[in-house]
Amino acid sequence: MSPPKAQSHTPPALWSVSSYGKQIHPIGHHYWYDNEVRQPGPWVIQATLAGQIIYRDHDGEQLLDPGQIVIFCYGEKTAYGQPQPLRQPYTCLWLNIHGAGLAEHLSTFRKRFGAVIKPGVNHPLLAAIAEIITISEPTYSASDTDIAHALHRLVMQLFEYAQHRQTQHQSPVQRAIDAILARPNQPYSLQQIADRHGCAREHLSRQFQLQHGHTPSQHLADARLHLTLQLLRNTSLPIADIAHQAGYGSSHTLARCVRQSTGLPPSAHRHIPLETPTN
Repeated sequence: MSPPKAQSHTPPALWSVSSYGKQIHPIGHHYWYDNEVRQPGPWVIQATLAGQIIYRDHDGEQLLDPGQIVIFCYGEKTAYGQPQPLRQPYTCLWLNIHGAGLAEHLSTFRKRFGAVIKPGVNHPLLAAIAEIITISEPTYSASDTDIAHALHRLVMQLFEYAQHRQTQHQSPVQRAIDAILARPNQPYSLQQIADRHGCAREHLSRQFQLQHGHTPSQHLADARLHLTLQLLRNTSLPIADIAHQAGYGSSHTLARCVRQSTGLPPSAHRHIPLETPTN
């Protein structure tokens, strides 16, 4: 999917709803939107309540049934609706939303889980969308922070739902790989994470290397070293606290790894930029 074109304005700091609605499109209505020709700006979360439409992106077409949610953005190469007049009524809930950091959250969601999820018509996610529509009504008098909080809660619920569904269909070794990628600074060994997810350590190492081009041990070492150098540069935390946050078992282990990787002790990295700017 091509990334959305640059926005023509700076999004507001707080997440907000610019427009919203529950719409019923009757039989014979022409309902088709090409997002590429729309002015870039809002992200849209749309839930189908009744009827069917098509969602089209670079992966092809998906049929959206009742209880399915689609996430897209104006200005990108996606489209939705029915190219021909509707043969049955179509009902949906939709939110057009803005805010600093929202694009990064929803772009990450689509990269991980795709643009369409299928929670079902009675799922709390649809109720959460309906609630945001209600509190966005001018007569409701919700504060900006109330709406921002509700939107943040909705996006986190989307992540939680999709992550849970994905995990249910993953093999033990894939769950272990995802855990390493998500939390490299946890104080676990490769054997511990393999045991936790019910797979063999050697199988985990092979599959990780096939997918990412290096061993999980190297990935963990690189991630822990990177965080260590960041904390040395940007904080005055004691070495023991840095070791704890970065996932090292002790200050001694941290010092040994830093010296092996950089040739210098941790103290030499205090408040030194990780990269030297060039003119």
